[in-house]
Amino acid sequence: MGEACRLSVTHDGFAEENETFAQTKSGWPMILSGLKTLLETGNALQITAPEPAAVTG
Repeated sequence: MGEACRLSVTHDGFAEENETFAQTKSGWPMILSGLKTLLETGNALQITAPEPAAVTG
């Protein structure tokens, strides 16, 4: 595709959309973002842990 490329990810092997499926599926955007950053800059994406949710009540 000229100066760009396309990456397709197929993650299969799940019999149903269960909790493991949902957690795995939600992780792909961060993994792919990190790969994109590494390929474009040569540096790893710096990911920080989210702040804990405030407990109210």
